Amino acid sequence: MKYPIKAGLKPGMRPDPIVMLAHTPPLGLPVPSDADLAVVFPTGKHSLKTWGRAPGVLNGTEPHWIGVHGAQPLHTDAAYPRYTHQLLLRCDDFTLRGFAKRDYAVQRGDYVVVDTHSPHQLYARSKGARWYVGVSMDYGTPLNPDFALKVLIHYALTAPFLTPEITRPNNGGRW
Repeated sequence: MKYPIKAGLKPGMRPDPIVMLAHTPPLGLPVPSDADLAVVFPTGKHSLKTWGRAPGVLNGTEPHWIGVHGAQPLHTDAAYPRYTHQLLLRCDDFTLRGFAKRDYAVQRGDYVVVDTHSPHQLYARSKGARWYVGVSMDYGTPLNPDFALKVLIHYALTAPFLTPEITRPNNGGRW
């Protein structure tokens, strides 16, 4: 496994970007189907998409969908708010890791907070790992977990998964 960030960590970056990982029972939460995910990722290529937020909103406590088909290399997301808070609805055989290469196995029902300004990676532990899908909320500081989970669960239970922006041809979602 190559780590493309060769210069090391910049000031303020964490070697281990996982701020919090907690398992919550996924009782009653939806599971995105293969058919729905084929609409979101029509080419079948590895990619990451976010969708379902108001146009122009990148910060705040407005939740949105996040989906990854395949894995993601080690990278940073400095253009976005620093912390992503995610509730995983479908998660194949993946781990999250950072520059320190400490693996955090994740599964359906996990609530994870990641420092996206620090190097982070979604690593597929097997060839069968295809989907990492959840509800996400991005903010400049870590949010209170009880508050964040309440918002994320509500969104997962009430928001349409296949939104108009993601169902049109050549959908790109938002990076």
